[in-house]
Amino acid sequence: MSGLPKHARERALKQATGELVHVLGGIEGAAASIEKGKSVVGRWANRSDADHFINVADLVALELLAPRPVVTELLCKLAGGIFVPHVDLAADEGSLAWMVMQLSKELGDVSGQMAGALADGRVTPAEATASREQLRDLFEVARRLDAALARIETEGAGHG
Repeated sequence: MSGLPKHARERALKQATGELVHVLGGIEGAAASIEKGKSVVGRWANRSDADHFINVADLVALELLAPRPVVTELLCKLAGGIFVPHVDLAADEGSLAWMVMQLSKELGDVSGQMAGALADGRVTPAEATASREQLRDLFEVARRLDAALARIETEGAGHG
């Protein structure tokens, strides 16, 4: 988990919750969207109220309505990771959606390989080789995605 002190994590959580509430129409809009009292939602977003934080069920309900899951993104960051949005699993092979899904998969493979290599505090030559192989796979998918986007830039709109 993050090396931030507890008060800094809580302040960041309050800030992210406030941002989530704001994009959903403020306290009144967010409260109405999940049938909660305005005072309850207001306490979640109030940075001066260190005793009340949003619960997970209400967080999920609000983030499903929001343009992006700001609190979940923060939680991932505090856990030492990054939020990667879901990509359509039914995407056709070679489509932009499929390439983004592959890019996410390859990044996960690189991260997993490197986490294992770094677990004992040192990277062996064999671990370096394996990690570089994973990176090459990532770069290849990124290259194909870049080429597809370049075609869209020159030829016009493409399909997902």
